[in-house]
Amino acid sequence: FGQRRDWWGLLVEGYEFQPLYKNPYNPPYYKELFENYGFRNYFNQNSYIWRVNASEANKSIFARAGRLDASYHVENIDMNRLEEAAEDFRVIYNKAGVKPMTREEALEMVREMKPIIDPRIIFFAYFNEEPIGFFITVPDLNRLIGKFNGKFGLWQKLRLLWDLKVRKSCDRIFGIIFGIAPEFHGRGVESAIMVKYYEFLEMTKNQYKSMELAWIGDFNPVMNR
Repeated sequence: FGQRRDWWGLLVEGYEFQPLYKNPYNPPYYKELFENYGFRNYFNQNSYIWRVNASEANKSIFARAGRLDASYHVENIDMNRLEEAAEDFRVIYNKAGVKPMTREEALEMVREMKPIIDPRIIFFAYFNEEPIGFFITVPDLNRLIGKFNGKFGLWQKLRLLWDLKVRKSCDRIFGIIFGIAPEFHGRGVESAIMVKYYEFLEMTKNQYKSMELAWIGDFNPVMNR
């Protein structure tokens, strides 16, 4: 329960896969336990894995992105401007019609993520310098901390930072949230972001080999396709 971005819902399928960053990995009996208590399924949320070396981007994505004029541009997050990035995120997020996020909440989220941010995999879209879209992803820490066997003391934290920042040994990306301001839906902004992402992954195949796209509700057939 709570915000959909962290630990939302129950895992009911996919136990053959490694747990995902900030996703539930509850025992299978939880589903029956909740249903016997009186809860019912509200909607299904799907997760997808995209393997970089085994997949090709749909050519229509490049065509849609190519139709955007010079008023639009996509750039990576600037680690020297995290407060501005937090505000850009908040502005777009609040246009989606969900529970509004305060400036303090946005700043806290960015500060919490800062130690694990790879600026190469966070994208913002702008129209004449107005923030209109984002794709927030992070290295999937579960690829690194699984070997700690549940321990997370000082030594494990130092080892995590070494593997993450120096060795860059995390090979999976986790997609936290993707959003486009409603007034810019259907213009190809989402395609422009994905083209930038695809180009980055093509250049760095030796590090990131897959991406997990999670929390896609069954009420969103476009995103599921």
